[in-house]
Amino acid sequence: MLFRVNWKISEEYWHEVVQRFLAMEDNPNYDLPDGLTLVGRWHNTAGRDGTQIFKTDDIMLLHQWLMNWNDRLTFEVDAVVEDEEAGALCVEMMSRIKS
Repeated sequence: MLFRVNWKISEEYWHEVVQRFLAMEDNPNYDLPDGLTLVGRWHNTAGRDGTQIFKTDDIMLLHQWLMNWNDRLTFEVDAVVEDEEAGALCVEMMSRIKS
C-alpha cells in the first residue's frame, strides 16, 4: 500500500530539525526498516512543511519510523492509490449510480 505523509515543523524547532535532517545520513536510527520504502519526498522550505510517499504492507513499520521525528514534527498519514486504481474505483462507483 501507498501512504502519503504530510509533515509540519513549528517555527521553534525549525533549525533543530534541519540539523537533524542533514545529519540523518550518518545516523543508522534513521534508516528505513526492511519492508518500508520511501517513494519520494517533497519539501516546502518556505512553509516548513512537506510531503512524503511511502510504500509498505505493514503500517506499523511506517508509524515506528515516524516516531524518530514526532518529538519535533506533526504528521498526517493517509492511505492513497495511484491513477489506475482510482480510475477503477470511479468506474465502479459510477456503475452503481447508474443502476
